[in-house]
Amino acid sequence: MALIDSRLKRILTSHLIDSKITNELFEGANAPLGTLSSRLKLCYSLGLITELEYKETNYIRKIRNEFAHQEHGLKFEDSPVRDYISHLRANTPDGNRFDENPRQLFINSVIMTSLAFWYRPEYAKVQKAEKRQWDWQLVPDEK
Repeated sequence: MALIDSRLKRILTSHLIDSKITNELFEGANAPLGTLSSRLKLCYSLGLITELEYKETNYIRKIRNEFAHQEHGLKFEDSPVRDYISHLRANTPDGNRFDENPRQLFINSVIMTSLAFWYRPEYAKVQKAEKRQWDWQLVPDEK
């Protein structure tokens, strides 16, 4: 999960201008892009990931949260984890759904999503934002 989170951050930072302000979006107590959820939403909103990748990662995030907030005894076969897993759509070897084994489907989804995001920062960099000069923009007062 940390791999997917760090990939989303790299996708975004490769697309945004290099600045202290950009770094502040990701670091600190009130960083607006400090969570997986916020990074995921922005990546999708900017068109840096597909709708399927957004949905897949969001279900992975929900499953992770279920395990993180459960004191003990949660299994992949338990609800709501199994319900979330039923929505995972990442391709599986030979189209085999691992006999509906929820743990295998989850692992497969994490691996396939990680692979889909692996080189995305290099592709996003091609569209990297830059500081621009606008025809109409604020200029400092010369006084």
